[in-house]
Amino acid sequence: MIDRIAARWISRLSQGAQEHPEVVYVAVFLTPMERARLIKRFGKTHPELEAHHMTIWHQTADGGNSGLEQLPLGKTFPLKILGYAENERVQAVVVKSPVNVRPRSGRVPHITLSIAVGASAKDSNALLANSSSIVWESGLPTVEGKLGWWDGTKERFDLPLK
Repeated sequence: MIDRIAARWISRLSQGAQEHPEVVYVAVFLTPMERARLIKRFGKTHPELEAHHMTIWHQTADGGNSGLEQLPLGKTFPLKILGYAENERVQAVVVKSPVNVRPRSGRVPHITLSIAVGASAKDSNALLANSSSIVWESGLPTVEGKLGWWDGTKERFDLPLK
């Protein structure tokens, strides 16, 4: 009897924690099909696959208010691929971000395609800060993604509850 009550109480506590998830980052998220298109076109240089999103705001890098309430969550945006770069740590494509959803902190808008073991997706920012490492090409494809946010577990396209 006590085990059942304790299990119910723990279950309610864990559900309550998800009622107010934290916004870790805001991004344009690619669908699995768009991710597959990117990998088919550019390959996978490193073992850990990303090709997941273009970051607009990140709590660690940008701090402050995410501005989530003013964004058109759930809206689909085209991301035109403009160039490609890779090094021993990361592989990324540079994209043209939509006017109203540009990355904060002056980062080059991009999608990290793959990362080496021990590297981080944020290493793409350092790679792309040096524009001579980018191979600019015309005729590259456009991918689409949906504007949303990451709660540390999953993509979300609604406003967080207060």
